[in-house]
Amino acid sequence: MAANQRATVAEYRSVTGWNIAWRGVIRSGALQEQLEHLQAQLDMVIFQDSVDAWHWNFGTDGLFSVKSARSHIDLTTLPANNITVRWLKFLPRKVNVFLWRLLLNRLPTRWNLNARGVPLDNIMCAVCAAVPDQVSHLFFGCSIAMDLWEKVRRWCQIHIPIFSTLEEVWDWIDVHQGFSNHKVVLEVLIGSLLWIIWTYRNATIFGDGSYRRDMLFDNLTKFSFNWYTSRNRKANRNWNQWLMNPTMN
Repeated sequence: MAANQRATVAEYRSVTGWNIAWRGVIRSGALQEQLEHLQAQLDMVIFQDSVDAWHWNFGTDGLFSVKSARSHIDLTTLPANNITVRWLKFLPRKVNVFLWRLLLNRLPTRWNLNARGVPLDNIMCAVCAAVPDQVSHLFFGCSIAMDLWEKVRRWCQIHIPIFSTLEEVWDWIDVHQGFSNHKVVLEVLIGSLLWIIWTYRNATIFGDGSYRRDMLFDNLTKFSFNWYTSRNRKANRNWNQWLMNPTMN
């Protein structure tokens, strides 16, 4: 529409207003209405006598920062809830990310994938095939989960309630009567237990024969001990003490 499409804003803008040369005469109709609307929008723009620069809309100072970009992404993509993220420093990062996704029910279980429109031939639990593959069942109600939870109860010689969500687990640990180090060990044990269930479930689906069901508790004791002692300089438990009862001070 403009006669000089390579002109700068300064060439089209003067102290008296906009001075745009058009290729043809605009008299009436839709083009006239669009031009009037464009001029009304341009009249609201405040120009400054300075060098052109990029402006970042998601920060307070107009400058880009990774922090402001992260905040914007979190606000627009993460689910809004009151769940507090719990980062356990004595567990590997991959386990912490897994626990965070479990807390938000964002694990790719068959049930969740089906709910998101992913076509599946089967949404039943890969371990027992009796109940849909939901997180509440897989980690707290499935036969393999209940077996591991019971073994941890006997191993630690403490009463651990029956849970249905990870949030309930963390709430119970927070009010658990014991030393702070006692609670840390419980976090490591339960985080390891849930991770063991998840990896076994995936191995069952994808045909990894290296995961044997009768070795799951042995893996739990080994992984939890290695993770806790390798990341905790103040760990005062040896392997034999850990096998007897990891929660004993």
